[in-house]
Amino acid sequence: MLYGRMAERETVERLVREARSGVSGALIVRGEPGIGKTALLNHAAETAGAGDTGNAANAVAAAGAGVGGRGIKVLRGVGVEPEADLPFAGLHLLLRPALGLLDRLPGPQQDALRGAFGLGPARGERLLVGLSVLSLLAEYAGTGGLLCVIDDAQWLDHASAEALLIAARRLDGEGVGLLFAARTPGLPAPGLPELVLGPLDDRAAAELVAGHPPDLAGRVLAEAAGNPLALLELPRSLGTARPGELPLTARLQEAFGRRLTPCPRPAVPCCCWPRRAPASWDRCSPPPARSVSPSRTPSRPRPPAWSRCVTTG
Repeated sequence: MLYGRMAERETVERLVREARSGVSGALIVRGEPGIGKTALLNHAAETAGAGDTGNAANAVAAAGAGVGGRGIKVLRGVGVEPEADLPFAGLHLLLRPALGLLDRLPGPQQDALRGAFGLGPARGERLLVGLSVLSLLAEYAGTGGLLCVIDDAQWLDHASAEALLIAARRLDGEGVGLLFAARTPGLPAPGLPELVLGPLDDRAAAELVAGHPPDLAGRVLAEAAGNPLALLELPRSLGTARPGELPLTARLQEAFGRRLTPCPRPAVPCCCWPRRAPASWDRCSPPPARSVSPSRTPSRPRPPAWSRCVTTG
């Protein structure tokens, strides 16, 4: 369930409506870990699969099977970090339900995709692979439209990302929507529109923690700085935390653990975020003297304090 994000919902819903009407488009959703990119992509997939009926159950089934419910077809892919060095691994995950339509493509395009997926001799023509992806998506869309949802696109292997972006830049009247989600600054995509997700507004954040005791909810709101994952996870750890500690749950460690560095004060059981980390866990070390971090422009206020230093509990 999405909280808030009305403008962002409208943006992805418009992509779905246009695909349904035969107008193609692409969008890159960007943001820090836990900011709600996957939830927004799920909302788009449910909207696409359910059509105008609002039948989310049909949408989930349609998205999982790579077929359309009462709305338009949905193909789902995801970048998988352990496969980031395997050429075309991500593309194969996305296009697998559509491979039965390869015979409808022109011969050179059939050969290009078969070579990419190990079904024939490798051709190594990068532009041709991207154009072949576009043709296959158009065939799969048919007359009803298609939404392709690619999550964790920062982990796509280079060959897959390149082919999908080549296709995305050449979309026209196929009735295909390409929706990517990537952590900032992953998946460079010059020439394509982007939607950057920021923190939840105060009202939506308060709705997320409404079921907790007021004192706990108040601290979570202060520490999470509008990050939805933190709003959901911090109540599980703050209830047993010692004063001054901000422990991480397993999900938060998975999402943000790459940004942890050893704390400069070893006596304190904690880890510290580098300066470029998104929002603000800052319990181990005092903030630097300047009012903004190097990754932010001077016109913006210093972020709240949960991204530089956290205890691992």
